[in-house]
Amino acid sequence: MFNFFKKDLSEISDTKYQMLAMLVLSNTTGSAMALAASSPKRDPKTAYFVILETLAFATCLVEMCAQRKFKFTDGHQALAMIQTLQKHYGKFSKMGEIKIEDGTFDPSLFEGAASDEFLERVLFYAARDYQGLGITEEMFDEFCKATGQYARLLKNSDLNMATAMYQATIFGVLGDQVTNEYYNFLLQNTDEIKDRLVKKIERLFKQDI
Repeated sequence: MFNFFKKDLSEISDTKYQMLAMLVLSNTTGSAMALAASSPKRDPKTAYFVILETLAFATCLVEMCAQRKFKFTDGHQALAMIQTLQKHYGKFSKMGEIKIEDGTFDPSLFEGAASDEFLERVLFYAARDYQGLGITEEMFDEFCKATGQYARLLKNSDLNMATAMYQATIFGVLGDQVTNEYYNFLLQNTDEIKDRLVKKIERLFKQDI
């Protein structure tokens, strides 16, 4: 009865996938690099983790926007979409410097975005499985209390839950070194990434390309 309204994932052309990948990279990299640069832990390993984790979170936002539009019937469709985006991330990682809102960056940073480990983390975000990301129930409850959020309500919201999982993951990596200033910066920065990116993704999905 409702098949007339069902969208087909094949409607997303390779050109649109390329545009989606570039949209994610260009709209999240500057924010991720700012988070890494302002972090109390400024070693290269932590910075690399923050940048890739931000990209994993942003990739999940694409999947969630696509889920709303195309109504995936099983996990294979979401998996196929994420893997296609990963292929484009891999292509971009071999390019020269890419311009972003706050300057330029070396795209070789994104070689890790084509890995199986990256795919696994995106899927954990998409499934709202914070324990898969290494966040215990106790850690998540503590994070919710600290931010004035209700875990029960978050778990019923895909975008807000993914955002909270990302924030809790970054806090977990930085541990007790997080200052109140950085704490507020991360919360604001993440909300801006989500709001800006979701609007642009939804707009791109509406375009006939």
